[in-house]
Amino acid sequence: MTITDPFKHSSDAIGEPYANAFDVDIEALQEGDIDLPFTSSAIMVAGSCRLTLTLHGGTTAKFWFNGDRRIYPLRVTRIHQIEPGSVLNPDSIVTLW
Repeated sequence: MTITDPFKHSSDAIGEPYANAFDVDIEALQEGDIDLPFTSSAIMVAGSCRLTLTLHGGTTAKFWFNGDRRIYPLRVTRIHQIEPGSVLNPDSIVTLW
């Protein structure tokens, strides 16, 4: 799947207000990785969890989220499968661009 970067040629700041959102299916994320349709400008996570994210530059890293619903300015292209047996699962994940 080709991931589109809507800001590839933009000199504008990446941030609010966001024009689009993608609601990540948590059940599907428990089964496998989710490739996002667009590079996010930010990701909103609710619920305590650890997520492995692939960022726009290709780096993959693990991030801890503390349970509060917050918006994090991360340019994400892939959210990796939640580790099997994990007791900490997100309540919701929404990517914004």
